[in-house]
Amino acid sequence: MMLRAHAAGIAMVAIAALACGGPPVRNQGRAPDCHIEVLPHPPGPDYVEIGQLSFPLYIAAHDQGTYKSPTELAADLRPNICALGGDTLVTERNAAGVIVAGAVYRHADVLDYASPPRPPPRAEGCEPACAPGFLCEAGACVRQCTPACGEGEFCSPDGVCRASE
Repeated sequence: MMLRAHAAGIAMVAIAALACGGPPVRNQGRAPDCHIEVLPHPPGPDYVEIGQLSFPLYIAAHDQGTYKSPTELAADLRPNICALGGDTLVTERNAAGVIVAGAVYRHADVLDYASPPRPPPRAEGCEPACAPGFLCEAGACVRQCTPACGEGEFCSPDGVCRASE
């Protein structure tokens, strides 16, 4: 039992490291006895991953101090998972059925969904079309050549003043 508590402690170090590092997370802590759902596969898009569990290979390779039951692991880690705001645990097992990794999720809320990007404003066309030497910018015809061409010159399509022939 002591080794199992040690394994849970090492796994929680992994959760705590993820929760403390990187960008700030908006996870609200829950009551220490909150319900933890145990799922066999990662949940769908209605969930946000908030932490990861990892067990060092030397613990996962021995029979003592390991977990084979995700429900038992969730029960032992319940106060920590709840404190992070988690409500779901998904685990991975090796070929021997020993849990070697896992992830903690919570149900997503409205703030987790990014608003879709706004399309750029449509360029308004000029009606009627601009005269030669002018460009349409934001719905208005503006001189193509800046400064304006002098007397005896015209504004060429490349925006350069040229001598009139």
